[in-house]
Amino acid sequence: MVLNDLEEMETAKWDIIAKYLNGETLNKNESTYIEEALNNKELKQLIADSAYTLKNADNYYQLKQFDTNAAWEKFNTETKTNRFIGYSFNHLLRYAAIFVVVLSTAFFAFLINDRINYTHISSKGKNLQAQTYVLPDGSQVTLNHNTTLKYPKKFDGKIREVKLKGEAFFNVERMPEKPFIVETNDASVKVLGTSFNVNAYPQSKKVEVYVETGKVAMHNKQNENNIVLLTAGDKATLEKNSDQIVKKAVLQNNYLAWKTRKIFFESASLSEVIETLEHTFGLTLNITDDVDQNQTITATFNQQEPDYILDVVALTLQLDIKKDGDNSYSIQNK
Repeated sequence: MVLNDLEEMETAKWDIIAKYLNGETLNKNESTYIEEALNNKELKQLIADSAYTLKNADNYYQLKQFDTNAAWEKFNTETKTNRFIGYSFNHLLRYAAIFVVVLSTAFFAFLINDRINYTHISSKGKNLQAQTYVLPDGSQVTLNHNTTLKYPKKFDGKIREVKLKGEAFFNVERMPEKPFIVETNDASVKVLGTSFNVNAYPQSKKVEVYVETGKVAMHNKQNENNIVLLTAGDKATLEKNSDQIVKKAVLQNNYLAWKTRKIFFESASLSEVIETLEHTFGLTLNITDDVDQNQTITATFNQQEPDYILDVVALTLQLDIKKDGDNSYSIQNK
């Protein structure tokens, strides 16, 4: 029941409860919500359970109160004997109940601890203006569309670690004694103080890192020996079906267009134009097979909307571009 309640409650309300349990100062609206919650029998009990779970979180994380290996060994032994029929079903239920309680409590403790100690920011949807956030150490991060970032509310310890799903541009405060690390599913990026871009969408087949200033080390998690050092102007690409990182100088002007909204096409092929616009605005551009993608265009755009840019492309290259839906277009010859 507790887990169902946890899943159904709004994130903002859990943030308030987490602050309350952590002894942090609440504003007027937050204090009012806590007072109302404590006057609600079910919510009051849920908050009490949360406080108890949080207090014992370390025990639950380590599962010190329950030896799972021993339990499974005993369970396997008993289920292999002829005595299983008649009484071991009750033992099975008892073991199952213990596992559910322990794992549920550990999961619950993890979620409460996560709310108290970490901040989650995200940019949902497509074609949104990039948002910039300031991290606890003063570093700045700008999120591209459909991106999430998790970071601690305070950078304790010897490193500053954040977890990224999607694409973000980081401008990191220099702290030689405390490296800044960006963790993705397939790679990690380590810096001391620099500005760089990380493109690591879960659905993409690759992870890319581009360095604007300073130095960056990119580490392939699938190959401990594969570490590449990058300097300003370098881009490294890790194909997810490979264990090697490829480094090269960036020749394309528009790699950070998603952040700056400034786009430069100089004798750019239509295929390059399509790739840039899809990446910059989160568009889906479907082009028919009869359209020549090698034809070129020269143009400069600054803060224009994608519909305007596509109209210019269509007029210049004599194409017919039709909007199919939100952020989806079809391109064909006239």
